[in-house]
Amino acid sequence: MVDRVPPGSSKVTGPTQPKDIVRDQVADAVDLAASTYAGKAVSGAPVASSHIPTGPLGLSSTATRRINSLPMDILTALGSYPRSQAEYFAELAWKFLTEGGSSGDITTDLTEIDFFARMDDAIRAEHIWELSDLSQDASLLELASQLTVADLQMNGGLGSGMGLDPRDHHSKVTGVEITLDLPEAGEVTVPIMTAKLEMYARMAKLFGAYHLVMLNSTITRDGWASFIESPFPGATETMGERATRHGIMIKPEVIQHAFPLLNRGSKKPIQTDEPDMAVASGGHGQFIFELYFSGRLKEMVDEGVDVIFFGNADNFQSKPSPLISAKLIREGKMGVMVSTDRTSIDTVNGGIFGLKYNHLTIVEYKESSAAQRKLFKGFGLVEGDKPQPFNTNSIYLNASRLLTYLDAVNSVQGDRAVRELLTPNLIAGSKPREVSGEMIQAAHLEGAIGSVVLKLPDVAIANVAANARTTQFAPIKRPYEVVMIYDSDAFALELEGDGLRKQGFQLPPTFNIGGWDGWKDLAQTRHALGRPSIQQLESLSIHGPVLLPGAILSGHVVINNTTGSVVDLTSPTLLASLPQHQGVLNLSNVAIQISSAGMMVQPVPALL
Repeated sequence: MVDRVPPGSSKVTGPTQPKDIVRDQVADAVDLAASTYAGKAVSGAPVASSHIPTGPLGLSSTATRRINSLPMDILTALGSYPRSQAEYFAELAWKFLTEGGSSGDITTDLTEIDFFARMDDAIRAEHIWELSDLSQDASLLELASQLTVADLQMNGGLGSGMGLDPRDHHSKVTGVEITLDLPEAGEVTVPIMTAKLEMYARMAKLFGAYHLVMLNSTITRDGWASFIESPFPGATETMGERATRHGIMIKPEVIQHAFPLLNRGSKKPIQTDEPDMAVASGGHGQFIFELYFSGRLKEMVDEGVDVIFFGNADNFQSKPSPLISAKLIREGKMGVMVSTDRTSIDTVNGGIFGLKYNHLTIVEYKESSAAQRKLFKGFGLVEGDKPQPFNTNSIYLNASRLLTYLDAVNSVQGDRAVRELLTPNLIAGSKPREVSGEMIQAAHLEGAIGSVVLKLPDVAIANVAANARTTQFAPIKRPYEVVMIYDSDAFALELEGDGLRKQGFQLPPTFNIGGWDGWKDLAQTRHALGRPSIQQLESLSIHGPVLLPGAILSGHVVINNTTGSVVDLTSPTLLASLPQHQGVLNLSNVAIQISSAGMMVQPVPALL
């Protein structure tokens, strides 16, 4: 642990809105605690620490009444949950019962948001750190070498959406296998997490200490346990033993429980023949709530943790940056959210940052009204706009300052206020379920961690330029993304460097692939695409079942198969009539239409 620079006042400016009330009312308490939360002043001279509130506190009578006011059916369903998890879901359930929650039809007026794409440079600079600028400051690396960082990898989602067998209880990083060249074993097939651990071994050398905490679900914990206890290829040690030898301190996991789905009509937990179908993940919005009220946050601070990093495990590049970590501590910020310049592939997925009443906020496509969606899609992408920060879901928190702030809120307003502060904005999505022989849309209550972080004071954005986005952001949500990142020549694994190095065009290609169930299955997608060469590919659009394993693709490629049958473009008959390079299918700026009448090949502009 290092001596931290005390932050400035946490008071905010601008119109006071409901979400600012907690910040304003505890500002004085936080200011008092700020100079002592590290136990030392900037000069290193000891300072009094008697004003630092201790926490976490127990459940207040107010909170107890709120939980007890929930329907008995919900209370009964929560009876077997750990206390902190039960209390978290009770907060979501209370919001759902009293507010209705967001089901995707609640919109945000975009005219009330100041988006960074159209913001004055001076105001942008107050909120955004450009990662390229941080890389010029060598003193940050020196400071990082004294820091203890806790890397919390969000690993709750099963890989069943990619065709992995859910009975194996694997997430994508422990269940999806890639080819890796290891000094001990040569070229081997291993889970993605093997490569991540090798990368973490390098990262551990850049910090004073490196803690790894997996945020597993009650299901993916089995896949993680199986992985970490498995032998490392070509060695006599397990994955866990090797990680420890390389300076990675694997800490106890944090479990993300699945919570009851509620009947939208009766508001009661649903009952199904398969118990697993009656529950669903509570989302990553629960993690800060869980860390504080379970006491885990205080344990981390007591262990000397300076920086807590949250990242999606399926994003290979979700690793704590020593530059951002050091800047966070030097500036005394509460938190940092990582963004990248928005590109055309980010128009309908993910969120973009802006300011509302002088505070950072995130708006997603589904939150914009139909009348404003064209406006939403344009931010950062129309002529004259500045780069628009796009959320990557990677987050840094100043561990001691967070604990001190939450304890100050607790001391001044009670734990009721802390629970409200750490409960995310409710998302009440729908999941189709069969109940008593009838299909219903059950309410799935969850929330996003970003909505919690943005309630905190002194949060900044660390932005990475579009041409360097894959140094921070390379998630796998769909099977074709696995092929692009791990099977093609578009990326190279450099475990002693930045992890992934983009080759060819610096921006990843855009994909529009569908019209066949095989594109939803990783094994079938890998069979269809093989190991393609896509360094010069800008976009690939495929509709229908098509095989083109190992093809060379560049520019814009469109393939449309309306026959309903699988068509192999590399078969000798079809390949003879298609562009080739040394016998390999070579498609560049071409559109292929396949129908019962045959195959037509034309330049892209002719069919677009």
